[in-house]
Amino acid sequence: MNKPIKQILIEQLLITESNHIETLNDLITNARKFTEEGFIEEYVYYYGITTDKVWYQINKGDKVNLVIEDKDNKGTSKHEIYKTVVADKDYGEVWGFIMDNTKELQDEARIIWKQNKDNPKPKFKKTDKTIMAYHVSPYKFDQFKWGVNKTSGQFGASAGYFFFLDKEATKYYTQVIKDNYGTAYQYIVKLKINNPIRFNGQDIGTGQGRHAELVTADNEGYDSVIITNADTGYGFTDEIVVFDDDNIKVNKIYQI
Repeated sequence: MNKPIKQILIEQLLITESNHIETLNDLITNARKFTEEGFIEEYVYYYGITTDKVWYQINKGDKVNLVIEDKDNKGTSKHEIYKTVVADKDYGEVWGFIMDNTKELQDEARIIWKQNKDNPKPKFKKTDKTIMAYHVSPYKFDQFKWGVNKTSGQFGASAGYFFFLDKEATKYYTQVIKDNYGTAYQYIVKLKINNPIRFNGQDIGTGQGRHAELVTADNEGYDSVIITNADTGYGFTDEIVVFDDDNIKVNKIYQI
């Protein structure tokens, strides 16, 4: 059975933003990486809820089976009916229907998120390779978190967390943030980069090309991408992209 488009998009985002969370247990353990709303949606997805009307619009009055899609210990797909629902309105896509009809599951997810949102991040080890870097944001936060604090003028920022390697390079970007938001915060961070890959800015490019390269690097198991002479949109400088917030330690925060 094919997955709804929404599920496919979520899966692609999780690949690049949540360090290859592959199971429901992984998601729960890493609840700290998500907002409450984001966790609930991912929980429903990883629970395996889909429908018997995958690619089609659901119309008011349609009788639809919500099913749990899972695999047995031999890897064979299996399905069981979660509930049968008569649509109370028209839906242009299936995921909205799923989210409107899984209240019990979402209530369960909300409780689980609250129980696990403060799970500690793994500590850096003495054997880890680390590097200092800088980030600028209009927001103040203690932890980098998926889908929340990755404001960046660079297309492709959704494929990882972007940092400047040169503190001087943050000055112009800081002013842009202040001009647009009124306040800017500069973060000095320590990054764990045990398995980086390096690119020259002119090779990785910008826009869709950069995004594709970053997604590929993450899928191939690299934990970070170092880009020399990168086109940031605010000048050319060296930068680094980290895929997993567990590899980011905030040392100091300055309000500019």
